Amino acid sequence: MKKMIPLVLAAFALIVCTPPSTALAKPFPIYDYLQKIENTDWIVAETLRWTPESGANLKGYYVFRDADVRVVTVGGRRIIQLPVHILRGKNLKHFSTFLFSVDPKNQLWGIGNPIKWEQIEDFAPQHKPFDPVTQKWAVNLSGMAQMVMQHVKFDRPDLYQQLDVTW
Repeated sequence: MKKMIPLVLAAFALIVCTPPSTALAKPFPIYDYLQKIENTDWIVAETLRWTPESGANLKGYYVFRDADVRVVTVGGRRIIQLPVHILRGKNLKHFSTFLFSVDPKNQLWGIGNPIKWEQIEDFAPQHKPFDPVTQKWAVNLSGMAQMVMQHVKFDRPDLYQQLDVTW
């Protein structure tokens, strides 16, 4: 019986001193591509992940609003353009916004104004190799470009018909 007292005290100390279980913590919300985030008008275009050196864990989402998607003419070509928002953390707090463009005819995606174009790649990892000069991981948004093209083709036929190309 005396041997049991330290074990009971140790078990009690563990129960009292242990922080709340991670099972009680709010889970990170999981959404699929082109899924609408509940109770909002945000549509998921791509996952936002930590860099590969940090484990590439889910950090948030790149999202857009259907009403913001438009077809514009830039440099004589018809492209898809929309503001993309970054939502971060478990509460999906708005972090920033940037202009995103997709040229389906030439299979290009780009950001900014003026647009810095990049080739759309199939099955491309989200992060390009680490650049030792800039000390940064460049982001490859080919997957997001493909999701935007799918959204336009299947959910916005009015915009799809304005483009000079079919896919």
